[in-house]
This record gives sequence, C-alpha cells and structure tokens, in this order.
Amino acid sequence: TAVVFALLFGLASCAAPHKETKAPSISSEDAWKLMQSDTSVVVIDVRTKDEYYGESGHLEGALLIPVQGLELRLEPLQMFKSRKLLVYCRTQNRSSIAADTLAAHGFDATFIRGGITQWSKEGLPVVKEPQ
Repeated sequence: TAVVFALLFGLASCAAPHKETKAPSISSEDAWKLMQSDTSVVVIDVRTKDEYYGESGHLEGALLIPVQGLELRLEPLQMFKSRKLLVYCRTQNRSSIAADTLAAHGFDATFIRGGITQWSKEGLPVVKEPQ
C-alpha cells in the first residue's frame, strides 16, 4: 500500500497547476501605446523560430528568445537591465513564465496579456517576413 500511495501522490503532484505569475501584465493596446511613446522599450518574443516567422507574424523589432533558451541568454540580456522589457508569446502562458524568470533576475519585465493572438484580434500591427 505504501507503493500505491507513493505512486498516487507522485501522479497528483505532476498535475498541480502552474504557480500564479508574479510579473506584471499589460494589455495589447497599452503595450502598443508604450512602444510608440518610449523607444527604449525592448520587446521579446519567447515563441519558437517557426512561430516567429509563421502565419501570425511578430511584433516589430521583437527579439526572438524562445522561452526554452531564456536562462542561457540572461547574460547577453544584461545590456537591457535598465530598460522596460515587454514579453509576449502566442497566448501568454510562456510569456508569463518568461517574465517571472526575468523579474527574478532583476529585469523590469512585463508580459502582454493574451499574447500575439489578442494583439492580432485588436488589429494591432504585426510584421510578417520569410525565414
């Protein structure tokens, strides 16, 4: 019975929901306004390369840093430590995690609620270019 209990407990812990994000968020519209008014803002796309160059496009000037490799890119990102970072993905799942990671390392990171999906629904501009 101890083995069964351990297995059940282990499976239950795998299904635990993701922790609440600690990083702040911003609406697409407010992010767009901020990008227009503050040229020091750094926009980071944490999707895959295929998504970045894919059908949905990406935000103008966005740096592509897939969330899976973010921890490895923290050192080169130090040059942006004093600047506001806007982070986005497709819907906001990866970007909220990425923004938390960046904030934990002292960056001023905010994720865009709803990601590029919401951004596009609101008719805000995206860049579409071939790989």
